[in-house]
Amino acid sequence: MADIDQVARDAANRALLSLAAHEQICAERQGHIIQGLTELKQDVKGLFLRFWVAAITLITVLMSVCGSLIYLILSRGR
Repeated sequence: MADIDQVARDAANRALLSLAAHEQICAERQGHIIQGLTELKQDVKGLFLRFWVAAITLITVLMSVCGSLIYLILSRGR
């Protein structure tokens, strides 16, 4: 009976060591994932800013073109 208990304890200790190693690997992977998500968030913020700059630039150019066309149309009548 004592041999069976010792075998069970040995198996439990091996499982515990294996689980601890697995948790360490998972913690390292989680750290890499969190770091990657942080970098992705910064990239998305930069992309969002570029989108708005492009949109404002496009609106400004279109308003300038419209203003120039209106000026040309109105100045032809004189």
